[in-house]
Amino acid sequence: MYRILKGEATREKEKAVLFLESNKIDGITSENVEASAEFLTYLTQLKNLENLCRQEKLVAYYLLDTDEEKFALFFERSNSKGIQLNFIDILAAKLYAGFNLRSMIEDFEEENPTLELNREVVVRAISFRVSGGKEIGRSYILASLTHGHFNQHWKDFTTAYKSVHDYLRTSRLLIHPTWTPYENMILPLMSFSAGLAHYDFSQMSADQELVIRTWYWLAIFSRRYSSAAQTYSLEDAQALENVALGDFSPIVGIIGRIQPAIRDKDDLYVVHKKYDAVYKGVLNLVNYHSGGFLNFENGNPVSIASNLEDHHVFPQDYLKKNWAHVHESLDSEIAIDCVVNRTLIPKLTNVKVSNKPPSTYLSEIKLKNANIAKALRSHMLTDDLLSGDYDENYDYFLEERASAILQAIKTNILEPKAAVLKQFN
Repeated sequence: MYRILKGEATREKEKAVLFLESNKIDGITSENVEASAEFLTYLTQLKNLENLCRQEKLVAYYLLDTDEEKFALFFERSNSKGIQLNFIDILAAKLYAGFNLRSMIEDFEEENPTLELNREVVVRAISFRVSGGKEIGRSYILASLTHGHFNQHWKDFTTAYKSVHDYLRTSRLLIHPTWTPYENMILPLMSFSAGLAHYDFSQMSADQELVIRTWYWLAIFSRRYSSAAQTYSLEDAQALENVALGDFSPIVGIIGRIQPAIRDKDDLYVVHKKYDAVYKGVLNLVNYHSGGFLNFENGNPVSIASNLEDHHVFPQDYLKKNWAHVHESLDSEIAIDCVVNRTLIPKLTNVKVSNKPPSTYLSEIKLKNANIAKALRSHMLTDDLLSGDYDENYDYFLEERASAILQAIKTNILEPKAAVLKQFN
């Protein structure tokens, strides 16, 4: 079992060799071992032992004399190798007598099957309201929030949460909740929506719309929430709460201070990690700037109900096998996975692409959709990919698409920022 955990004996025949080395059973030979009942039992128990050693099965009991903050930290860390729990689980236990948090979350998700509720964001929003806009930290939440607060505010803030996601989706600022760059950005938007009639974003003014969108893109592309997320979430929630009341000065000050981390093509080429907010931000920005992604296979808008995958425009396997022939000046194979070579398409389409060069798989898709050029433009791609001229010119493809993405950053982030500072300063 230990050797298998190390990656040895991956095939059944190799496991049979291990079995015969450690067992001497009459009638079982190398010729009939795989058909024997004893070997089947061996395989079953081997898998059970393997699963056992891959999991944290120990149960520990602790007696603690400490405050809520340190207890919450201990609670999270002590569970880091087992069932993932955080301070919200402690809160749920505390509220249980008067408010069943788990049941309310299940009710929300049953009513909204396409939207998973981020319970921590909603809890912090309630804390923001109860504390008068001053506290969203777990110490305050655990010490001060009661089931009475949740009975009073739960419906309002789950409505606000849903309203924020409806706004982000319909305005194309977010293609799908799973591609949210920072979950902590939802709280400031909820604090803004709480100041609107019925939490309805259709009631905001043109000026409010301008500063909301400018802040949204700047926060993502500056990686504002990559550190001290709770601090910035509270600051932005306070600022956007004021925006709802017509006071723009705090948010304009924030907009003036933050800058996009992407300044040139080289900055884009090194963005290749899926968890990076800028990686997700670029894909969302392309969708926003182009008017919405269209399906390659039929030209219809990409549905949020689809299982979207970040597809390599130049397939990863194709590039790796032909790397010496498809590039000239790129220094690192990071460029293979960089965000410039990625776009969001349904999983079923992505599977069909396999490891074919762009001209091949796009020509195959064109047989189903003669107007594929329109769909490609919605992904900031040119139909010249169909010609085959790009198949061995990966450098040029990256340079051309990176230029288009930089233009989208200028149009949707830099220029609106300048407009906000000019108008409100």
